[in-house]
Amino acid sequence: MGNTKTLAIAATLGLGLIFSAPLVAAAQEAQTGGLPALEDRVTADEALIAEIETDLGELQTQITTLKGAATKTFVFNDKPELSSTGTIVVSGPQTVTVGEFDGAPHRLLINYSSVGAIEGPGAILFIGCFVDGPPPIPCVGTQADPSTTPAGWVNVLSTDFPGSTAWDNSVDHVWYTATKLSAGTHTVTIKAAVGNPLVPFLGTGTLFDEARTLVVTVLGAND
Repeated sequence: MGNTKTLAIAATLGLGLIFSAPLVAAAQEAQTGGLPALEDRVTADEALIAEIETDLGELQTQITTLKGAATKTFVFNDKPELSSTGTIVVSGPQTVTVGEFDGAPHRLLINYSSVGAIEGPGAILFIGCFVDGPPPIPCVGTQADPSTTPAGWVNVLSTDFPGSTAWDNSVDHVWYTATKLSAGTHTVTIKAAVGNPLVPFLGTGTLFDEARTLVVTVLGAND
């Protein structure tokens, strides 16, 4: 009787060991093989995150470059006819914004166009471009004839050839700023003047200017 019970217990223990062996092996595999696999996935994710961060950095650099290359144009128009025997403001001060996209300094390109005339024997019509002030900064675009022409001014009409200076002449010129202007707001002013007393040069007279259009372009940061 006792031997029978002993055999039954031994058989039961034997079966338990047989069926538990795969479970133990699986547990050991989970402990030894599962963790390295998880670590591999973490390493792969970290590499992917690093790659994304690099791509984002390159994209940000491209965005900054595009912002610096962007230009901004300001357009102003005024129609009433103005006249003067001396110097007069024909447009401005007009406000423009520099560095709106990138907060960096930029140069300006200033294009002025109007219909004008000069009256008086030997009289000359000058137009001039100035930024900010006081004192105003002359734009680049001055001529050397006459040599006494002040900075920022250019001779656009004269009465030396009466047949060529009839009414409603095209009066226009393009200037630019010599240096980059700091980010922020700046003003552009266009003036017209009779050559004498401005220079003085040749005769006195009366100037007329109308249908004025001023286009100011904020150039790219690398321009």
